[in-house]
Amino acid sequence: MSELPSVLLPTPPTYLQIVEESGLVGLVLDRTSFYAEAGGQVCDIGSITTSSGATFEVTDVQKFGAFIAHIGRITDGELSVGDDVSLTVDYGRRAPIACNHTSTHMLNHALREALATDADQRGSLCDADKLRFDFAYSKPLTVEELSATQAAVNRQIKADLAVHSQVVPLESAKAINGLRAVFGEQYPDPVRVVTVGGPGVSEMISAPDTADWRDYSVEFCGGTHIARSSEPRTFVLLSEEGIGGGVRRVVGVTGDRAEAAQAEARSLGKRFKAAEALADEDIEPEAAELSRLLDAATIPLVEKKEFTAALAALKKRALEASKAQAAGLAAAAKEEADALAANFTAGAPFFVALLKTEADIKVVEAAVTAIAAVVKDVPIMVLGAGKTASALALCPKGSSIDAKDWINAALEPCGGKGGGKPIRAQGNARDPTNVAKALEAAKAFAESKSS
Repeated sequence: MSELPSVLLPTPPTYLQIVEESGLVGLVLDRTSFYAEAGGQVCDIGSITTSSGATFEVTDVQKFGAFIAHIGRITDGELSVGDDVSLTVDYGRRAPIACNHTSTHMLNHALREALATDADQRGSLCDADKLRFDFAYSKPLTVEELSATQAAVNRQIKADLAVHSQVVPLESAKAINGLRAVFGEQYPDPVRVVTVGGPGVSEMISAPDTADWRDYSVEFCGGTHIARSSEPRTFVLLSEEGIGGGVRRVVGVTGDRAEAAQAEARSLGKRFKAAEALADEDIEPEAAELSRLLDAATIPLVEKKEFTAALAALKKRALEASKAQAAGLAAAAKEEADALAANFTAGAPFFVALLKTEADIKVVEAAVTAIAAVVKDVPIMVLGAGKTASALALCPKGSSIDAKDWINAALEPCGGKGGGKPIRAQGNARDPTNVAKALEAAKAFAESKSS
C-alpha cells in the first residue's frame, strides 16, 4: 500500500479540458514500485487502485526533479488526495526489459574486449523488444569484430554469472578497476553500482585496483536488472551503423527474439547451401529469390553479412553462366546466319529468316550483321525466339519497305511491336509461341511491298 499525498492536476477548469481532450492525468505518490524512464530504459506500465475501488491505468512514468509522475487515465471511480493505493506493475513486460538492460551491460563489456579499446558508451535504449547501444568508434565493425562481440556476450550468458547491485559512495565506486561509465554523465552520490559476475560490489571496493575486476561488467546504473546472466538465454546482434561524430550504433535482441532470428538464419542457410549445388541455368532465378528473402529476414548480422557475400558469389556465377550461354548462342547464331546467307538466292527482293538457335535481340543482331556482310542491297529481317520473340530489320535507302512498318507487321501475331527508322528497326514480343506466324507475316508484308 502507498499513501497518495498529492495529485498533479492544474486548476479545475483546465483539468476538465484536459480530461475531455486526452484523459491524461499525472499522479505523485509518497513511494512507488514503478520505474520511471531513465538511463536508456523505458518506463514501467501497470495500474493503481484505491481501497474504494477506483482504478488508474499507468501508461507512462516520468521523473520531474525529485518527483515521479505516474501518467495515465482514470478508468473507474475517483481519486482523491490522501487515498491509500495499491500499485501493480506489469512485471511480465518488465522481465524482458530487465534481460535487455543487463545484456546491454554485458555488450558494453564485450565491445571493450572484442575491439581492444575502450569504445566508451554514448547512449542506449532498452525496451521489451530489443536493446540499442551507441559507442565511440571511428569505423564500421568487421564481421570478425561483430562475431567476437556477440560471442563475448554469449560467454557471459552461458557462465550463469550472479548480477550484483549496491549503493555506495561515488568516489569509492569510481576507483573500481574496469568501471564503465557514460562520458559526461553526472552521477548521484551515493551511486548504485551493478556488476555482472565477480564477488560483489563491497569486495570490489575493498580492493579496487584488482586486475581481475576488468574481467567483469561493472557500471553505474539505477535500472532494473535480472538476477543471473543466464536469464536472456542467448544474444544476437541485428544491426550496426554509424550515426555520426565517430559514434557507432548496434541493435541486439535476447531470448525468444534471438532464438527466432537464429532459427530463421539456419533455415536460410540451408537454402543458400542448396543453391550452391544448382545447375548454372537455375541459379539466376534462385539468386533473385534469395535476395528477396535476405532483405526481409530478421537474422543475426554476422550471418546476414555472410549470406550477402554468398549471394554476391551466386550472382557472379549466374552472370558468368549467362555470358557463357550468350557467347555460345551468338556463335551458333553466326554459324546459322552464315549458312542462311550462303543459301540466299541472288536477285531475290528481300531476305527473311527465323533462327533455329535460341535467340534474344543481341543474338538476332549478331545474325543480321553476319548476313548483311554477304547479302547486299536488299531488305533483311531476322527473327529469333527465346524467353521472348525478337526481330531486327535493315532496309537500304530508297527501299519500298519501311523497316519500322515491317517489324510491326511481323510481330503483330505475337502481340509485340517495335520502333526505329525506315532503314533500321527492331522489336520484341513477350510471347514467342507464335513466332512461326510472325515469320509468315514478315514474308507476306515484304511480298506486298515488293510486287
